[in-house]
Formats: sequence, C-alpha cells, structure tokens
Amino acid sequence: MARNGGRTWAIVLAGGDGTRLAALTEAVHGRPVPKQFATVTGDRSMVQATLDRVARIVPPERTVIVIGRAHLAWARAQLGAYTATTLVQPASRGTATAILYALTWIRLRERDANVLVFPSDHHVENVTRFVEAVRIADEAARALGKLTVVGVSPEAGDPDYGWIVAGAPVAPACCSLECFVEKPGAEVALRLHACGGLWNTFILAAPASLVAELARRHLPEHARRFDALDRFAFAPGAPDLDELYAAIEPADFSKHVLETARDLLVVSMEGTGWSDWGTPERVLASLQGTPAETLLRARLDAAVRRMRAPASRRNGPRAGPARALQNRLAR
Repeated sequence: MARNGGRTWAIVLAGGDGTRLAALTEAVHGRPVPKQFATVTGDRSMVQATLDRVARIVPPERTVIVIGRAHLAWARAQLGAYTATTLVQPASRGTATAILYALTWIRLRERDANVLVFPSDHHVENVTRFVEAVRIADEAARALGKLTVVGVSPEAGDPDYGWIVAGAPVAPACCSLECFVEKPGAEVALRLHACGGLWNTFILAAPASLVAELARRHLPEHARRFDALDRFAFAPGAPDLDELYAAIEPADFSKHVLETARDLLVVSMEGTGWSDWGTPERVLASLQGTPAETLLRARLDAAVRRMRAPASRRNGPRAGPARALQNRLAR
C-alpha cells in the first residue's frame, strides 16, 4: 500500500461567490461582500478565521489560499498580515479547478507533499477538537496512502448537506467510505440521519500524487492542462493561466471526483460545533442561544433601521435586504 513521506501543505479555498449567503452578508455590511470576506461574528472574516485554525495544523509557509481575481481588493485588505501564499484565479471554475491550481503550484515545489483542503466558509466552536480530527485525517492519508474525508455527526436530517456513509474501521478513528449522497431529499436525509450517516465537511487529506492521479482518472482534460503548467505560468501577467481558465469547463471536486472515486476513507469529527455557513438559516441555527446570535440579530435590526431612515440619513447604501432576510429567518 502506498505511503507518503512528504510534508503536509494546506489549500484554503476562498474563490467562490457565496450567493446563497448574500442576503445576510449584504444586510450585515450594508453592501455586497463575498461571504468568505464577510465578518458575521466577532472581528474576523470567515477566511481569516479559517486561516487562524489552519495555522494550528500547517505553518503559513506551507499554506496556499486560492482566491478569485474579482476579490483582489478584499484579499489585499484582509490577508496582508498573513504570510501564506495567495494564488489568484482568473475566474471561478469550481472547486476541482481551484484544487488542481493549488496542487500544481505545491507539487512544483514539493512533489511528494501531503495536502489538506479547507473550505473558507465554515464555523467551528471547539477549535482544539477540530485540529485533533484534521490531524487524524492527515495521519491516515499519510499512513495508508488514501484520500480521507472529514465527516461530522449530523444534528438533524438536513437535506441541504452532502452526506457520507461510513463502512468498516480500517485504522484508529478512521473508516472506509462506502458512498456519498449529495444533498438528498428530505426523506432520504432523515433515513441517513437515522442510520448513522455523516455530513460531508469537504475537508480533505491526501497525498498530492493521489489527488493528481484521481484528477487524471476522473477529470482528464483538467489534469492534462494543469500538468502542462510550469513555474513561469504562475508569474504575474503570465498568459498561460488566463488561457487555461478561458478554455476549461467548471468542475466540482465532490461531484466529479469524490462521488465516483473508490477506496476512500472517512474520519468522524465530534464535538466541534462545526457548521457549513451556506445559508442565513444555518448561520443562525449554529449560533442559537449564544452571545454571537444576539449580536448578529442586533446588527440585522440596525440594518432595518437604516433602511427605514430617510435616504439622506442612511449610512449604508444597500440596507434593504435586511427586512426580507429578517422575515425569512423569523419563519
């Protein structure tokens, strides 16, 4: 069985537009803000909070953040204090494309690396337990040479999450992964919840060479194009990357790779208060009963008051969405 002896690198995915959370982030900030750069609670944006967690597992010099070119202004304002490498995508082409972009850059520097993949729109209450679970996944991926997904015990039969069905144990705190069920209907989600299914966090650990191999198998055109890149393609103003992104089709790593791949592993993460902040309802549910919920609702109330004020007294140009959002969350 394959083993991986390289160092672990982190890939932080921060290139999406987060349209489903736009009503909340716009109400809070008074203007449209991509959700990963929005500050919903506290004084840290989602991507900053993600990088703070990742820094407890992987050092900044081995952390790569993938952003979109359209988000450069937010990235410059928020990521200047971080020493991680920021890679700029010319356009959004899905999670698989973003992962392959970062993977190519990493493998040009360390061919035998192990990689951890983190979305940048998660909420975690217990960071210590989060770090423990991700380290277990990293160790399993290294020792067994397999792609390992971090799953979470669900709080409800939510049909809007991706689900994982775990199989037999193969290592301490690690099981085989039997199948993925991406955003099932309500009835199927309830059955998955009842039989011990897990939510898919899309936090991944794997040898970089295995991710490249899976891409060649399941996304051969994407793999071919990224395999052709060299170090010069990542220089500012280099045309190769723009041409690649102009020609390539969007691809989702869960749908196009994970759901069809075989021989994967899953590590269950417990007691972290994890939530994927994909919708306003999910944000409020994860904060329910906490001081953060009280503060967030106060900020929404303030946005509604701005909306009601005469135009000459408004501080934010677009406070209007807050009213519809509050009505939606109150149902």
